[in-house]
Amino acid sequence: TLEKIGDCAFEGCTLLTQVDLKNTTQIGSSAFEGCTGLTQVNLDNVTQIERYTFSGCTRLTKVASESVEQIDEGAFSECTGLREVDFKNAKKIGKFNGLGDGAFRGCTGLTKINLENVTEIGDNTFNGCTSLPEIDLSKVTKLGYCVFEDWTSNQKIKVPFASTDSLPSGWNSNWNKYCNAQIIYTDS
Repeated sequence: TLEKIGDCAFEGCTLLTQVDLKNTTQIGSSAFEGCTGLTQVNLDNVTQIERYTFSGCTRLTKVASESVEQIDEGAFSECTGLREVDFKNAKKIGKFNGLGDGAFRGCTGLTKINLENVTEIGDNTFNGCTSLPEIDLSKVTKLGYCVFEDWTSNQKIKVPFASTDSLPSGWNSNWNKYCNAQIIYTDS
């Protein structure tokens, strides 16, 4: 049983196509970065996806896990083939350090995402996710800078406040900078 995979362990292994991590609880930074042949990954017991773990895995199409609680900087950045993400128990995405968290930055094929329990989203997290039709931020209490750059008027963002004058205190005032998406205001 392999409980931990170290930093950069399989980085650039372009012929790697499947990874079963059901007995693994920790995956190091950049462990599978640039594994362009990777199409399937089992994350059943992983609780944290570290920095750039799957960045550039362009053939990865779906990731899901009920155990993941935190997704760090650039974890799935530039995964252009990624279509579906389901981390319903995740609480935190990114780290608010101003370094461009971008956990899903450049995931241009992303069309479905379930982050229903996420309360914190870092800077630049969904930049360039232009295929994602909508996202619900109703449980988000802390939101970083420029989270939705390049979003278009065809996309929707549901927010937990009634107007631009009632921005939650944990939200960066430039959370939607360079974003043209429709903002759906709700009074939660």
